[in-house]
Amino acid sequence: MDISLTMTRNCNLRCSYCYAGEKLNVTISKNVIDKTLEFLLREENNYIQLGFFGGEPLLEFPLIQYATERFENACREKQITLVKTITTNGTLINHEIARWLAEHDFHLAVSVDGHQKMHDQVRRYSQGDSSWEDSLKGLELIKESANDLEIITVVSPANVDYLAEGVIWLLENSGVNQVTINPDFYSKWTDDKLFRLKEEYAKLGAYYLNAFRNNKYLGLNIFENKIITHLKNGYEECDKCGFGLNEIAVSPEGQIFPCERLVGANDKTMCIGDVFQGFNLEKRNKILARRGKLALVECHDCVSRHRCVNWCHCINYGITGNMNKVNATLCFHEKTIIEISDQIGETLFKEKNSLFISHFYLE
Repeated sequence: MDISLTMTRNCNLRCSYCYAGEKLNVTISKNVIDKTLEFLLREENNYIQLGFFGGEPLLEFPLIQYATERFENACREKQITLVKTITTNGTLINHEIARWLAEHDFHLAVSVDGHQKMHDQVRRYSQGDSSWEDSLKGLELIKESANDLEIITVVSPANVDYLAEGVIWLLENSGVNQVTINPDFYSKWTDDKLFRLKEEYAKLGAYYLNAFRNNKYLGLNIFENKIITHLKNGYEECDKCGFGLNEIAVSPEGQIFPCERLVGANDKTMCIGDVFQGFNLEKRNKILARRGKLALVECHDCVSRHRCVNWCHCINYGITGNMNKVNATLCFHEKTIIEISDQIGETLFKEKNSLFISHFYLE
C-alpha cells in the first residue's frame, strides 16, 4: 500500500499553483497516526510506502519522527517492507533534520523551481519574500547523505518563459541530476503560453540529447518516461497510480482519499473512509468501478493514448470534474513530450549512442 500522510494543512510558503487548499493551522495528531498504522496492519499489507506530505510536512518534524519510529517498529515486527518518502520545499532543513532523514533512509523530493528568477515567479514565503536561497541551502545539506534525491520543478503559465534555462541551471549547479518536471495543469494555459511551453521543452530536449552525446546521463522524467513507453508500447498497469486501490492519502483529520492531491480540496464525494472505521466500501467500490474508463472519443482514436497520462484520475478530476475526462492542456502537453522524446530516441539510436543504448536497452 502506498499511503501519504498529510502532516499539516499549513505551509510557510504561498506558491501560486498550490493544490493543497487553504492554509490552516490544522495538524495531524498522534492518535490519527496510530490509527493509520492500525488500519494498515488490519489490511494485511506486506509492503508499505509511507509518504509525508503537506502543506509543508517539516513544519511538524517531531510528528514525522514519531510516525516514522512507530511504523518502523511495527513493520520490523510484522516483517513488512517499509519505504519512506518525504516531499518538502527544503526551506526548513537543517543539519539535525538532514542527518535524521539520512539515518532513517528516506527518499527525498525537494521542490525548487529552477533558478531564482523562475522560482520567484511562483514560490515565495507568505510575506512575499523569496524562498529560493533557503530551498537551495536545504538541498545542499541533504544531498550528500540522501539515499535517493530528486528535485521537483513545477512549470506554470507564470514561470514557463524561464523553464529551459531554469532547469538547465539546476542540472549544472545543484549537484543533483534527477529533475522531475511537473506541469501545473490546474491553471489556465492560453495559446501563447502553450506555444512557449513547446518551445521550452524543445530547448530542454536539445540539451538532453547533447548530454547523451557527451556521455553524460541526466534524469529528466518528461523525456525518460516517454522513451520507456515507446520501448514498452505504452504504460503498463504497474506504472500507473493505484488511485484508491493500493494508493491512498490520509488527511490531518484522519479521512481517507484516493490521492494526496484530493486532500486539499477536502471533497467529501471523494472521501472513501477514515482511519478510525476503515474504508467506506460503497463509496470506494463506486470510485474503483469508474477507474480507467476514458470518457473522450478522441482518446480512444488517438495513436498516443497508451503513452499518455490520461489515466491520472486526480488530475482529470481536479480539472474537469470527471476522473476519466482529459483536459485539452494535458493532451497538448503529452503529445508535445511524446513527439520530442521520439525525436531524441530515434536520433540517439541511429547514432548508436552507447550510453543511451546501455541505459534504455540493457538495464
